[in-house]
Amino acid sequence: MKKTDRVSFFRTPFFTLVSNLLLAYVAFMLCRIIFVWYNWDAFAGSLNDRNLVISLIRGSLRFDTAGILYLLLPYIALMLLPLHFKETRGFHIFMKCLFIVAVCAGIVANSCDAVYFPSTGCRS
Repeated sequence: MKKTDRVSFFRTPFFTLVSNLLLAYVAFMLCRIIFVWYNWDAFAGSLNDRNLVISLIRGSLRFDTAGILYLLLPYIALMLLPLHFKETRGFHIFMKCLFIVAVCAGIVANSCDAVYFPSTGCRS
């Protein structure tokens, strides 16, 4: 594989999509850590069991996958469609704005859960 082949791979829409999805997972996982930290009193006793923590992480990844797919479905569809105008600067700016707005909406929803959890006792 030539150096130019590697550089061109990192500029493909598929690689951009995968890297942005991983970035969204990191953002949602940070929100989950902040949620647990903010509501530590509610979880402190139950987080001593290793199997329960693994189960919670597995469930949170499932929940994050569903949330990311719902939020980013238009972004994912537009990135995977073979459209000729995907190479324009305006399209790249639009896609970047779409990604940022969708992920920020998810982060705001997760942040609201951290604040309202003590009063409701469940996540929304």
